[in-house]
Amino acid sequence: MLKPIEGVGANVVGFEADGVVTADDYAERMAPAIERALEDGPRPRFLYVLGPDFEKFDLGAAFADAKLGVRHVNDFERIAIVTDRDWIEHTAGAFGALMPCPVRTFKIDELADAKAWVSEPSTNEFLLNVERIGAVAHIHVKLRGSLDREAESNLIEAVKTGIGDAEEVRVLVEADAFHGWREIRALWQHIRFIAGQRAKLERVAIVGDATWQRRLVGSAKHILRIDAKFFEEGQLSEARAWLQE
Repeated sequence: MLKPIEGVGANVVGFEADGVVTADDYAERMAPAIERALEDGPRPRFLYVLGPDFEKFDLGAAFADAKLGVRHVNDFERIAIVTDRDWIEHTAGAFGALMPCPVRTFKIDELADAKAWVSEPSTNEFLLNVERIGAVAHIHVKLRGSLDREAESNLIEAVKTGIGDAEEVRVLVEADAFHGWREIRALWQHIRFIAGQRAKLERVAIVGDATWQRRLVGSAKHILRIDAKFFEEGQLSEARAWLQE
């Protein structure tokens, strides 16, 4: 069954799975809670705990979970999933890579961290620094929080100005505090801009801390044919050195 989790913030919908979860649990508990949260104001956050007493989803629950996810794909600001089950963690990682909001997984003993992360205020901003060396523009971007279409448009315009008439561009992105795009259209805006600039892009280094970021870099590298490389949080100096090679 599904049990509501109380005391995790006014804008957080929280549930804990216990024993066998059924389709009725989704229909009678989770779906109405999400609908109420959507009516109350800003986009809600979602906390889902699959603790040691969780056994399984029945077939109807698995279908209801997928249906609910598709229906509300653009409605959440962030999602935290807490579990010690490897298969759930892997599934959540693949699911999170497709979501337009940040999705993070936590172990059961990290429940306090999950609650803190899912309820913390968002800081949505970017910092941009441009250095021109001859015909090469070196772009350094720090991203925080999550970007909607307006913020993404502002970022694109700032980068365009920085590039100017440069013949080559090298980009360093610090994304360890970046949680993704609030809207799928903002992500497509970003992809279209990168695709349009790829002839000038010499190298792109991304410093991050999330699986979805690594996968996005891999997609850009293989689909857009961009020389992009992902660096783990704490490898900023290595990213700088690679850009200068």
